[in-house]
Amino acid sequence: QMCIRDRIPTVYYEAATIDGAGALQRTVHVTLPLMKRTLLFVVVIAIINTVQVFEPVYVLTQGGPANATNVLSFQIYKSAFEFGLAGQASAMAFVLFLVLAGAVVIVMGLGALVLRAFRRRPMPVGPTGTIAPGPGPTPGSGGTTPPPATSGSTTRVV
Repeated sequence: QMCIRDRIPTVYYEAATIDGAGALQRTVHVTLPLMKRTLLFVVVIAIINTVQVFEPVYVLTQGGPANATNVLSFQIYKSAFEFGLAGQASAMAFVLFLVLAGAVVIVMGLGALVLRAFRRRPMPVGPTGTIAPGPGPTPGSGGTTPPPATSGSTTRVV
């Protein structure tokens, strides 16, 4: 099996190490941003799979002893086929669908926030070519700032 972390080029880790990043900083600032989409997918699939535990309960325990291993999907099955309450089972399945859809929407929303938080922002560059201190360029300005005017200059910056 190949881990997704093995597919991240080592150049990123080497650059972070040269910049003085420790193991935790490399994980937070290199590994997690590069694995964010995969992690989001895994979380959504894990949420869906937690509700699909019907087969082991049905085959091994039938929900017993004393309903200790009963899960919602098995209860829906029992309501429909053992007790003949198809309407109740249908309503339970629909509520389960709504809960799952809500959980997926919440996870996707949190995932979008995480994606936005890890988005790379360009570094502002000053007139001398060095990284400028202070806030970056305003959106729509093209990322450049005009050089400061000198007192005897007749050049007008537009």
